[in-house]
Amino acid sequence: MSYQENKTDTTINICRSITSRNVIHSVKDLEGFIKLIKSSKRPEYKFIEKLRNLDRKSPEFDKIKKTKIPCAVLHFNYSQGIIRSTNTQHSTGYLYFDIDNVSESLKQELDCNEYVAAYWKSVSDTGFGLAVRVLGITLDNYLNVCKYIRGILKLPIDTNAHSIDRLTVISYDPDAVYKPESTIIDVSTINLSNTMIPSMHSKTLTESFFRNTINNRDYFSLGIHCDGKITLRYNNLDEVTENLNFQYDSNGVHDCGKDKINYHGTFLNKGIKNGNREKVLGLHAKSIMHLNPSLSKLLLHQYISRINILKLKEPLDYKEVDSIVNKAYHNQENFTPHYNKSKRFFFKDITLTPVEKSKKCLEVLNEERRQKTQEKKNMISKIFCNWDCHKDGEITPKKVIELGNGILKKTLVYNYFKDNKEDVPNCQ
Repeated sequence: MSYQENKTDTTINICRSITSRNVIHSVKDLEGFIKLIKSSKRPEYKFIEKLRNLDRKSPEFDKIKKTKIPCAVLHFNYSQGIIRSTNTQHSTGYLYFDIDNVSESLKQELDCNEYVAAYWKSVSDTGFGLAVRVLGITLDNYLNVCKYIRGILKLPIDTNAHSIDRLTVISYDPDAVYKPESTIIDVSTINLSNTMIPSMHSKTLTESFFRNTINNRDYFSLGIHCDGKITLRYNNLDEVTENLNFQYDSNGVHDCGKDKINYHGTFLNKGIKNGNREKVLGLHAKSIMHLNPSLSKLLLHQYISRINILKLKEPLDYKEVDSIVNKAYHNQENFTPHYNKSKRFFFKDITLTPVEKSKKCLEVLNEERRQKTQEKKNMISKIFCNWDCHKDGEITPKKVIELGNGILKKTLVYNYFKDNKEDVPNCQ
């Protein structure tokens, strides 16, 4: 039976292993697939447990993964009892993605992402597999849909894990998550050839701070929203923090203290005056192109033209704008971003409003001030205890301030003398 483009069948076929694509079983939908992943009663469970204790580069690891554990293809099902591209029958309505990351922050992202229909730990226990619901996927648009949806998900997806009949080794994860109410992504009415950004020039990412994270986040999808509209990134904070392990306090706040997270960002205020218009707008264009490498030259030109009118007191003429866009677009590899911004506080609850975040920050800062004030009071108390009237003479606030080496401020010292009269050394 040939492929039927306009029909969806949620059945997921399961084959014996990577090396044997004969269908041995099927589950009726994604929920059934997740139940299978959560089951420890499967015959191959013992092999999965053994595999997770082996060196990933060892021959035994490779043998178990390829020959002992069943596999599936989540996005299509197949006829004639064998999984191969020529037997592709129907779309399942699902699309599978792979992530080589198991951080707690990523798990929170997967929980909150409205498009993620299910996710589970990989068979090697070093990453996640995930599925989304898709309407309108076909054999012809499969790869473009994968790129399009990577842009929607905004997750560090493995961009090499896409092919029509690519097998997924069926893992074991008792904590696998199934979300029946996830949002369906409808690509049936979208002209993907128009909404996807044309292939970019090759670019070498040599900046040390970048740490190759741009590749993990799909270099060619950054800056594209799910409806095909531009939603630009103005900083790379997501990349800089993606592998950090935040320790949240009881209020859900992670305080970096003095070790703030430095990152690259760009922003323009209104009313940019003559004299440095070209320089300011040119630097902004280069930063935008660096942070959103999927932008086409046309989209960049539209954006910079709009900024030219809205932000500059006297807009540049068309030729000057055109020159700025050309330089930003064609010389991306020569642009070196700088860590010009920093962030101290991070929040476990990503739905907090700015006011709620400010309130939590103030609680931390006020407690920090109280601690610093107490340390200074302890310092004054120590000076009192060590005061030698015969050697040092009569104690005064001015002398205590001098002994504080710039740490003790006048108001604090005078108030301490006033509030702790019984502790002031009596040198008379």
